[in-house]
Amino acid sequence: MINITETKMRSGSKSIVWRLFGVLILAVITYVYTKKWITTGLITAIHHGIFLMVYYFHERLWLRVKRVQNLTYRSLLKMLTYETLCGNIILGTIAYLVTGSWKQMTAITLTYIGIKHVVYIFNEFVWDKIKTGKTVAAIMSMLIFSSICFADYWNTSAVQYKNFKADVEFRMDNDMYYKHIHLDWHHKLNRHLTLTLSGRESYIKKAMWRVEHKPMLSLTYESGILKNRARMTLRIKEGKDIWRLRNKLTATLSPWFVALEAFFERGRWFRNRYYVGANVTKNLSIFLMRQYTEGEGIWVIGTKLMARF
Repeated sequence: MINITETKMRSGSKSIVWRLFGVLILAVITYVYTKKWITTGLITAIHHGIFLMVYYFHERLWLRVKRVQNLTYRSLLKMLTYETLCGNIILGTIAYLVTGSWKQMTAITLTYIGIKHVVYIFNEFVWDKIKTGKTVAAIMSMLIFSSICFADYWNTSAVQYKNFKADVEFRMDNDMYYKHIHLDWHHKLNRHLTLTLSGRESYIKKAMWRVEHKPMLSLTYESGILKNRARMTLRIKEGKDIWRLRNKLTATLSPWFVALEAFFERGRWFRNRYYVGANVTKNLSIFLMRQYTEGEGIWVIGTKLMARF
């Protein structure tokens, strides 16, 4: 028998955790077939941005189906409606629009859906044993704690007063290799759009510490659970100045969030970041991030502290 009294918080938590599995699986499969980071990033971000909402409403809809009480049969039917029907149609459409290739669309879609069918049954079985949101938080904490042994650590500490914000950040593995001081001024253009002017002094350690001066212009769009920030940066450093564009798409179902960030510089997309995390309190968030720079990847544990006045 199943528990029909599932809460909205529980459905939201299931959606975020399931997206994490999906992002990792789809990103690997897409890159294997296309060998292109920008294609991988686009297909992964668009698909999981859409399915973050699809999964939530799919879970809420199935709460109305009370005739199917057997856990195994219920999981199989949910898998067929979600992965087989919705998954094939939506992912197939996205893959074709991005790649323009029927062959790659078929390969990506069938491989991804096939793997997800198996993982979906396992996911449903595990969640049937989880009774509260606190259990999910405990699981995330254990995953993050177990990652510390092989991940870099990044920390950002910020202070905000009205439209002004200042933060300092450091990054380290065995030793500190990056730090910055950052200043922001925010101006709300309308209820969805925010313009931000920023200045950053970055210090990067490569044999010796080197400094970069970075004026920035950002435009952030926010609506419901989705937030997209596009940022243009002029990197002023020794030798030459370089323009960099980066775009970060975030989906939040409190307290969980997932994000994808892509970097463009010198005529190419050269870096992707994939995030999953939680807003522990209104002043503290924690995340696990995988960063790929021209094919080389690192794991990062990050914390963000914010004081507002």
